[in-house]
Amino acid sequence: MYPDRPASLDNTSLYDFLSQYDKVPIGRDNQNQLQRKTLGYCLKKRTYSTYIVTHRLINPNKSPEDEEQHYYQLLKLFKPWRNETDLIAPGHTYKETFTSENNTYPDMAAYHNQLREAKQRLGSISSVPLWQTFSYDELTVNVRQHGDKEYANLLSNVRLGFISVEEYNLLNTRRISPHHTNAAATTEEIINTYYDLISAQQSPVILLPRTEQCDKVNAALLARLESEVMDLTAIDTLDTVVDKRLLPKVQKAYKKVDEDITRTAGRDKCLRVCVGPRVILKRNTDVEAGLVNGAVGVVTGFHKTMQTTVSRFAVTTLNLKTRQVLSRLNDKPVLLKC
Repeated sequence: MYPDRPASLDNTSLYDFLSQYDKVPIGRDNQNQLQRKTLGYCLKKRTYSTYIVTHRLINPNKSPEDEEQHYYQLLKLFKPWRNETDLIAPGHTYKETFTSENNTYPDMAAYHNQLREAKQRLGSISSVPLWQTFSYDELTVNVRQHGDKEYANLLSNVRLGFISVEEYNLLNTRRISPHHTNAAATTEEIINTYYDLISAQQSPVILLPRTEQCDKVNAALLARLESEVMDLTAIDTLDTVVDKRLLPKVQKAYKKVDEDITRTAGRDKCLRVCVGPRVILKRNTDVEAGLVNGAVGVVTGFHKTMQTTVSRFAVTTLNLKTRQVLSRLNDKPVLLKC
């Protein structure tokens, strides 16, 4: 498209051409636009922000061939041409042509200097042996399994998609099923087993394959408690400037994502909790306080504003035995695909 540009753009470089012009079909609305020489298209100059031109970066110091390719790219981007033979002076290399025409095309010289300065900055960073200044601690205690290395290794192998016969048999011993059959356990059987383990001073975690099953079990557990259930609903706000013509499309995308937790990093639209049940964090909120992904605690109270809206709630962590107050967080967990 660039070699076929109109004669009025003879002195326009490829870089400016790509960043400032759009290709549009010939029609009634653009008869006055710049028409290409051979094909039935017009060129329309952008009235809004220009495009950012990107290309593959080549290290000119790597080899003589890479050096020539580097200067070839600079000349192709910033020196106007119709055929690629126009880029190089007869009997000269691309580097020699660049050196001789450097002052003729100041944008090319400025771009070359920017690339060189960026490389120097990166080089100065990589030359510092940063990792020699750090030490590391090896984690040897599995907090979640409380020393049960056999079951910890089993769960790790399940994640990788491979378990041994012994591990399979061990997993079956912890499976909740009626009368040791292959039938799936009901929600009531799961809850009864959970409370039996709690009574035996255990810390059970129920593993379920689908979020819908988790919702059913959580709802049934809340129904057994006598505490008032609070609905903590996430508040979505559109904080990006959107053209009025696109706003209905964006709002439709918001509505589609509203109940799909796979688009919100596994976080529910509404969190239903009350005083008494255990909760687990799905992300780090305060590492120093122990509020990290996977931390388990018990809800102990709520803080309300205007007597109706819950602004914060208190949790006592099981491992640290400390009382923490969790507030509403601002987050951007999802990108909309309109």
